[in-house]
Amino acid sequence: MKLLSTKQICEIFGVSDRTIFNWRQNNANFPKPVAIGGGSNKYKENEIYSFIESCSR
Repeated sequence: MKLLSTKQICEIFGVSDRTIFNWRQNNANFPKPVAIGGGSNKYKENEIYSFIESCSR
């Protein structure tokens, strides 16, 4: 399982980290982050791509 940082998610979508934060707050289907030591959040790559697919339907 590959984990992606918020920065990597921003690059995939072409948006800012604030947009990712807003999506997390306002879209129940956006993947939940995995808390990693040091206060950083990572996202499961497969969940991000599944989310992208669900948006394009």
